[in-house]
Amino acid sequence: MRSSPKYEFAPLYSSFHRRYMIELRSAGEFKHSLPSVMPVTYKSESDPDYQCLEQYLKAGAFGSLPDAWIHQAQHDLMALQETLQKLVKNTPWLPKGIQEELSTFRAIELPTKYDSPLNFRLLNNLIVRIKAAAARIGLDVESFPHYSSIPTRQVNACAVNLPGASRPFLLFDSQLFLFCHLFAKAFSRCLPVTEAGEMVSLSTDIEKVREHVQSTPDVLERLIDVLNAYVTTDSPSNAKQYHLEGDYVDIVTIIRDGMELFVVAHEFGHVYAGHLSQLLAGTRLHTLPLESGTESHRQEYEADLIGLLLTLHAMNDSGYDAGLSYIGIDLFFASLDMAAQYAHLIAGGDDETFKSPSSDSHPSNQERRNFLNSMIEHIVSPIEQAESARTLSSHYKVIASYLWSEVRRQTHHFTGLALKAAEAQ
Repeated sequence: MRSSPKYEFAPLYSSFHRRYMIELRSAGEFKHSLPSVMPVTYKSESDPDYQCLEQYLKAGAFGSLPDAWIHQAQHDLMALQETLQKLVKNTPWLPKGIQEELSTFRAIELPTKYDSPLNFRLLNNLIVRIKAAAARIGLDVESFPHYSSIPTRQVNACAVNLPGASRPFLLFDSQLFLFCHLFAKAFSRCLPVTEAGEMVSLSTDIEKVREHVQSTPDVLERLIDVLNAYVTTDSPSNAKQYHLEGDYVDIVTIIRDGMELFVVAHEFGHVYAGHLSQLLAGTRLHTLPLESGTESHRQEYEADLIGLLLTLHAMNDSGYDAGLSYIGIDLFFASLDMAAQYAHLIAGGDDETFKSPSSDSHPSNQERRNFLNSMIEHIVSPIEQAESARTLSSHYKVIASYLWSEVRRQTHHFTGLALKAAEAQ
């Protein structure tokens, strides 16, 4: 495993997101708590396309915007920086370069007044990596779509042609990247550390994973908490915050980056392949019936293939081989199915009646995983790396299946306790 991966801002995003909301609520600071000394400017004030997006958001074209106040509270960059500096002090295991980056939040130009400085900085980093990967394989990036994060709290992403805008938009709900981070974090902690120090080794041996999970109960509790927060509140940010042990930083970075890069690359794939009609197409956790029949499924597979190609190249640019690069892509779909299974479970269903959900617009997550797995050998060379990716993903598939069996068992256990307590009353 690579010993010093390229870090992004996301490792601190989860704890910051919830802690910043708590501080704002308790102090009554919402939009103008402190005099801002670092300006936030908006593209919507000078660019007609972004002005168009802001007007659609304001008019409710994307539904309600329940996280808008959180985004706008972050526009006070001085208060934002003060909170970040406090968090940096509590994370001494982060590399000095990352600590310095986090402790200074410079002036920023946001797409619209509804965007978040934190989310847009994260999104912009991902876009830079995808554009570099696209340019390297000869794709046109001169007319790359506009992009923005939006506060819909729907945990989704979409590519959209807005009437009145000259260029398509790639839009990402702020909770989507948080879900990727929290799932990567919780899943990674289920892997036992077999060698610590400068070169950390983690085991994917299922017997060792079982021993680790059974001897460290909180790792499974964290996974259940993420699933429960997402399924029952539509807000992964409601999951409990906790500090990540230093031994897991590398693997969380690998998984999370793969998940997030794939989401961005998939949406770009829809635009590049010419799939957009008047409104939406995209990777959505809550899917909408956009187009019907096999043509829509074909477009999803095509966008997935472009997403796979760009993500592998972007991860390779950061020093990862195909095996490590593919983990996050595969686990992205595994996370969606695990969330769907959890929703099915708490609604009274069981594994025998669960089927990976599909719709008229999207194939099932399992079908998409199978498709991408079959494509690996066609785009990865040498063949040994393709086989490595498949082998590693098969290990993670076994681990995910085991973790789900434990999630199901514990959920049934606590549900039974709750029913007994209710009956006793």
